[in-house]
Amino acid sequence: ELLLFYSESRKQLSPGGDVKLIRSRDEGKSWSEPETLMTHERYGGVPKVIANRACGGGRTSPDGGVLRLPFWTEPTDSWLRYRQYHPMAENASLLKKVYSSPPGSADDNRDSVYCGTIDSRDGGKTWETPPIEQLVSFPKETWLIENSVVQMLDDGFNAPQYVMYMRSATGQVWYCKQKEGDPVWSKPVPIENLPNPNSKVSAETQSCSCPDEPLKRRIYLAINPSQTLRAPLGLSIRTIDPSGQESGQKTPFIEIEDDPNGNFAYPTTFRASTGDLFVIYSVWGVGIRVHKIPLETLQKALRLGKSM
Repeated sequence: ELLLFYSESRKQLSPGGDVKLIRSRDEGKSWSEPETLMTHERYGGVPKVIANRACGGGRTSPDGGVLRLPFWTEPTDSWLRYRQYHPMAENASLLKKVYSSPPGSADDNRDSVYCGTIDSRDGGKTWETPPIEQLVSFPKETWLIENSVVQMLDDGFNAPQYVMYMRSATGQVWYCKQKEGDPVWSKPVPIENLPNPNSKVSAETQSCSCPDEPLKRRIYLAINPSQTLRAPLGLSIRTIDPSGQESGQKTPFIEIEDDPNGNFAYPTTFRASTGDLFVIYSVWGVGIRVHKIPLETLQKALRLGKSM
């Protein structure tokens, strides 16, 4: 079964609204009627947005596995608070229409600023939205959006760990963590030596057993390693300790696009069964590109411990 998630604007002309799902059981030839997983009205009335894949895996129930779909809230006036790279600031004609959209659109709860996950514990058959107390609240200085969630393997850990990476407006990637069974995420913090130009990141995982240390989790993070530009684009290979802690140290980086004048945005990572990793991203003025990083390249970068 294919699951296609999307957000649909219903009450205003700005990103987000209701989070919905459609299904296909014939490889995309036909699709089910939409299911609403979360409404605009949830958490006080504010648009909900998604941009990254659902995180699969986890301990299974008799009905299937755990799936976690990252989402965030984005009040209509977010473009006023976080102008850089916001679509409302890039489109003058759209900007003029934002407060002329259907009645009720200007009544967003502008203080309802959170990110989190919508969860399924039966392989995607049913979904649960968390209470507001279990969401990650944005700090005063930045939004934390376009969140990407990965899970570390059970092996070698006291309990499975989830790690969530987030785009920010502070010039750094932020993250937080959560043990399976713990309803609350840790306090989000910026990661040292991991710059971010207010641009989407995407995470994928790989386990790695080293002869002189316990099993650790490798996280491949597609990023723009800059605080000001969406260029270049590449893959930062992170190592997470058994507590889910980011080291903050400089790590191997595999370059995908090196044009300093380019604009490479909205990467999405996908790991094939062969171990190869694909990064799908947009190129300003060109369209969508797909880049394959062979397993051998990933292994070489880990072995050498340096950028390539």
